[in-house]
Amino acid sequence: MSSRLKDKIIDVGDRIIYECKPSSVVLVGSVAVGKEKDTSDMDFLVISSKKQVPLLKENVNVVLMSKNEFEKKYLKGDDFVISSLSFGKIIYDKEYFVKFYEKPLPVFSSDVIQEKIDYCRKLRNRITHLAGSDVDSAKEELLRICEEII
Repeated sequence: MSSRLKDKIIDVGDRIIYECKPSSVVLVGSVAVGKEKDTSDMDFLVISSKKQVPLLKENVNVVLMSKNEFEKKYLKGDDFVISSLSFGKIIYDKEYFVKFYEKPLPVFSSDVIQEKIDYCRKLRNRITHLAGSDVDSAKEELLRICEEII
């Protein structure tokens, strides 16, 4: 990671901390795992009771969740939350986010597993449909999905 990118992450993190007064700020996505490209945006998970994200000039996405929302999604095995815990880089934490490292991963109910199966089927059907009409779009969509998973 370049020092310029690190400086941008710190600047954005400081702005989020100042504006949102969060419990936690976590860098997620391609930048967090070191797979960023020149066109990549910076993605942050922010756990805060605030309801609005500050306006940021940079190419930044902020997912804002309350502690309650985060805990519910954690217990449900939400892909984004589990991925954030697995691959995210903590920028700021008031000992909230790190507590989840001590907890065992949730046991998924059959309903949650079925939701994930249904989602995968929808993705498969979308790719199959695109492949029949526009192979290039199907390839791009498949690559985008793979990048999200990784």
